[in-house]
Amino acid sequence: MGGQVTVDLSSDRIHLNNSAKIKGKLSHKNLVVDEGAQLEIESSTRKKITNNNKD
Repeated sequence: MGGQVTVDLSSDRIHLNNSAKIKGKLSHKNLVVDEGAQLEIESSTRKKITNNNKD
């Protein structure tokens, strides 16, 4: 993602390139931020939930 945006975004993987100017909330499993990106965000990490119960 690049450019200037205001966003509430939920995704498994978010990659913010060096031209990104982001305001908002990000919910993710994996976040990549290139050097130079400008962020004003709330960030939360989602965890993978697995059920190993064998009924």
